Amino acid sequence: MLFRSLPAPVTLFDTKSEADRPDETAEYEAVTTVIHFGRFFVCGSSKGRLAIWKDSGDKLRGPWPIKDAADKRKPVTALVVSPDGNVLVSGTADGSVDAWQIDHGNLAPKEPFWEKQDPRRSSVTSIAFAPDGRDVFAGFADGTVHQYSARKGKESPDFLITPKQAGQSVVAVAVSVDGKRILTSASTGSVQLWNRAGEPLTE
Repeated sequence: MLFRSLPAPVTLFDTKSEADRPDETAEYEAVTTVIHFGRFFVCGSSKGRLAIWKDSGDKLRGPWPIKDAADKRKPVTALVVSPDGNVLVSGTADGSVDAWQIDHGNLAPKEPFWEKQDPRRSSVTSIAFAPDGRDVFAGFADGTVHQYSARKGKESPDFLITPKQAGQSVVAVAVSVDGKRILTSASTGSVQLWNRAGEPLTE
């Protein structure tokens, strides 16, 4: 896919003025993850915010903050859009997984979506939707993979992938086209295939 050059650098996040147009005194936060869907790009920032802009380079929309119960923001570490393009799921460095309704390039939090998670959970490293859009799989820095039901709004207690080696982190998660297998890759360089019950299919 080819994109035309933008006429000027695009500043996504202005932490002082919250404006789309930067100024000389503004402080900027880093973009930590970017995805593309339809005619839009979605970006997550180092200070826990989301922004959208059209791939034509038109005006930015947002930012939308991701906050925890203490009103603190954590870096956005992973993003994925549902197969139908209606839901954005974000993961953060504090282990939270949140869902957002996409409406004509704007975002609205889906509340409630998933139950409150263990505050000790490590950073989200990767997120993948099942092809049917019913389930979401999130990989974490502690080596685990958790499943969430997009319909029921709950984490599935029947699915959990745990690391075979201490200290390894999940760096990527993918779901097969038929939705029956989950592929994970770890920071140790290993790649593992699992079934939907969380049982390993490869050694």
